[in-house]
Amino acid sequence: ATENIDEVVVVGMGTQRKVSVAGAITTMDPAQLEVPATNIVNTLAGRVAGVIGVQSSGEPGKNISEFWVRGIGTFGANSGALVLIDGLEGSLSQIDAADVESFSVLKDAAASSIYGSRAPGGVILITTKKGKSGKPSINYNNNFRFNSPLNMPHMADSYSFALAINDQLTNGGQSPMYSEKKLQQILDYQHGKSTQYMWATDAGRWNAFDDPNRQDVMPTANTDWLHELFGDSFTQEHSISVNGGTDVMQYYMSANYLDEGGLLKYGDDGRQRYSFTGKINADLAKWLKVGYSVRFNRIDYSSPSFASAGENKENVFYFDVCRYWPVIPVVDPNGFYTAESKIYQLTEGGRYNTQNDVVAQQLQFLIEPIKNWKTTIELNYRSNYNFSHTDYQTVYAYDVNKNPYAIANTTSGVTEYAYKSNFFNPNIFTEYSLELENGHNMKAMVGFQSELFKQRDITAKQNNIMSGIPTLNTTTDNARASGGYQEWATAGFFGRINYDYKGRYLVEANLRYDGSSRFLRDQRWNWFPSFSLGWNVA
Repeated sequence: ATENIDEVVVVGMGTQRKVSVAGAITTMDPAQLEVPATNIVNTLAGRVAGVIGVQSSGEPGKNISEFWVRGIGTFGANSGALVLIDGLEGSLSQIDAADVESFSVLKDAAASSIYGSRAPGGVILITTKKGKSGKPSINYNNNFRFNSPLNMPHMADSYSFALAINDQLTNGGQSPMYSEKKLQQILDYQHGKSTQYMWATDAGRWNAFDDPNRQDVMPTANTDWLHELFGDSFTQEHSISVNGGTDVMQYYMSANYLDEGGLLKYGDDGRQRYSFTGKINADLAKWLKVGYSVRFNRIDYSSPSFASAGENKENVFYFDVCRYWPVIPVVDPNGFYTAESKIYQLTEGGRYNTQNDVVAQQLQFLIEPIKNWKTTIELNYRSNYNFSHTDYQTVYAYDVNKNPYAIANTTSGVTEYAYKSNFFNPNIFTEYSLELENGHNMKAMVGFQSELFKQRDITAKQNNIMSGIPTLNTTTDNARASGGYQEWATAGFFGRINYDYKGRYLVEANLRYDGSSRFLRDQRWNWFPSFSLGWNVA
């Protein structure tokens, strides 16, 4: 929780007065997050000092920036920051910016060591909004935006490309690929003096690749493949929230819908996100407060299986696009897409569909039996469900006589994948603060935290789709299945002491004793100490 962000800062396991913070902690005004963007992550770079963000893809669902706090500390797993939403580990891409109440970044070891081995790359703490007493207040926001590929280069025209290929071969001591006659044919087509750009091979198919031994059938088209295959898209987002309550009980509810179109011109790709947040807080007694919250997030993603990693994990479509030669035509003289354009693979080669559901729940008790002595008990539970479907349909191109022939997925097939995980995370900590009239201020906190994670997955495959209906029940051959289980747990005991004198001289010390089931028994536990000193010169 947080009071006025100018006076109180959310830190690891609690809050502190901003003037008494000695560690490297940066806060961000949540209003800066409410900009037209597909997720919060893409708004961080350039807004938070020390946070580095890199967006490496424009594909829906993969256009989420990777981010690091003060650079990359390791090249292994978990090099990014630990993200905690209301104390529960989560993803920035699954939260609506309109729900954020406070945003803090713990940058250095002194600030983040309270989380031990789970936070070598820093910590991002997000507190979501809760209800306020009073009449119901309803808020609605929307935004509509058009997306375009950013800094997409223009490919060389076919004549410049042909000259460059000739120069490359000549410099290597080889014969040029393009003859003077072929170069002139390329120029004639570019300038509209000729309408012929493809020639038939002896096998009765259109030739779309260069064959220096068959100059007569080498194509002479002029295609900018990046601009041919990628274009603009439309995205819309809607958010609504309602909050209110009495002095004893308050509620907050919100819903968000994001419809994000992809950039592919051929074969639809897109992502839809549905999210819901509900919170209720009640004062059961002067010394006891109870809060319950639930967050539901669903992401549906769909794309051509040819353009999505899917089960293959390493799809080469996006890699190959930049390697297409501009002399390759988009369509043949009969009006069919060429096999080499890969357009039929995008439009008719099958689909990749995935649905991911995340349900996060938290039950919190705040106990204050005497003034300045507070005990917090948090019981966090998160479930993740993922179902993915991939089908590969046989793709056909057409020869000179308009007869179809298979060019991809000669053996059709279906793959189904299911994944489920459960994460339980209790946090218990108690703190006591003391403020003396002579300017000495002290605060001590001790606590316990544990995590239990369980997951299972199963994959089923079968070949030869019947009648074009892509299900496991409508395939016939080579059935395969695989799956597995995984489980891990952590536990940690931690403490922190803060001292300041009139907000000018600051001391903070943290200590955590962490254990993880991922290590051998005799190497499972370790200490994570830190301290920081500060002098407020203001």
